[in-house]
Amino acid sequence: MLDTLETRKRPRFLIPADESRCSRTLPSAPQSAAVARSLVRTALETWQMSDTDAIDTALLIVSELVANAVEHANTDGSSLRIIVTRAEPGRIKVGVTDFDRTPPIPATADANQEHGRGLALVNEVAEEWGVTLYRWGKQVWASIAA
Repeated sequence: MLDTLETRKRPRFLIPADESRCSRTLPSAPQSAAVARSLVRTALETWQMSDTDAIDTALLIVSELVANAVEHANTDGSSLRIIVTRAEPGRIKVGVTDFDRTPPIPATADANQEHGRGLALVNEVAEEWGVTLYRWGKQVWASIAA
């Protein structure tokens, strides 16, 4: 499965190169966005995906999805599950799962607002995105070419 090597800078993940999916459970906290980015970056590097634009896009997507889940999901500080998948050749799917069944609604942010652009940004950079509802929560996911 997935192991973590502890370092002083950022978590490093060991991901088998022949795995097509990896995931990690993280606290529902703003700091989890950095760990989620590290997981996604490590997965893409392990899978030898070198398209820097695709890597940057995947990192942006996971950051926005984690931030959205932390801010809006009524999970009372529980956990999130970050999932990154080689969906098919040349495609990456990034998902964030939480325990709130309420689907997110993309907001239209005023030019002066600091927040409120996350899902609109995901909509712009992802080839597709959506929400999968479960009995106990949901997964918000996005896919890109890589």
